[in-house]
Parts: sequence; structure tokens; C-alpha cells
Amino acid sequence: MPAEPGEEPLATARRELREECGLTGGEWRKLAVFWTTPSGLDRARTWITRYVDEHAALVVIEGVGSYGAGLTGRVVNAGLTVVEPASIAAARCR
Repeated sequence: MPAEPGEEPLATARRELREECGLTGGEWRKLAVFWTTPSGLDRARTWITRYVDEHAALVVIEGVGSYGAGLTGRVVNAGLTVVEPASIAAARCR
């Protein structure tokens, strides 16, 4: 999710959701930040699984086959469903 020069992270997230999925979000708030190191990805997976608790969840991760593969593998191994934003946009266009 590349930010535009001078763009705040929240604005980048909103723009990416609109561009990649054709969606807009309701209430936005920053919940967590994780480093893209192995231990950071493990913390992210733990946080995601605790945050969704026992609710059905669909986790959207960009770059599941490349730069997002580490987090994707950890989240899938935790039993959650992962999709990439492009697959959501493609499904909406059918």
C-alpha cells in the first residue's frame, strides 16, 4: 500500500480500500501497528486472532503471494480466511 507523498497512513488506508476494493469504510480508527519482522508478524497474527475472538472474520491482506505472504501464512494457520483486495474487486465486477 504505497502512500502518496505527504499522505497520512489513515488517508492511505481509505484510498487503498476505495481503489482496490471499490468500498468505503464506516468508522475508522487506528487499532494497532506492527513491524514487518518475523516477531512483528507473529504479534500481528496474535492480535488479529484475539481481536476477532470467536466472530466470523475475513482478513484482507495485500500482497498475499509476495510481501504479505509472511502475515498471510500466519493468519491462515490460525484458522482465519484471508483474501487479497484485488480478488474482492474482481468479485464485485462479476
